[in-house]
Amino acid sequence: MTLIERKSRFQFILLIDGRDTDSVICAMRGIIGEYGDIINTITADNGSEFAELESC
Repeated sequence: MTLIERKSRFQFILLIDGRDTDSVICAMRGIIGEYGDIINTITADNGSEFAELESC
């Protein structure tokens, strides 16, 4: 999974278990928990793996 913070251009590249919602949510919670102070917004595509992104 790759995540790029648009304003600072900080990149996160993570190897996740799969392309399912649980794997993405687990990775996002880890990123937000550690680097939440530099992430202002998250824009995701319409893939089903991002269906529960709001719960992060």
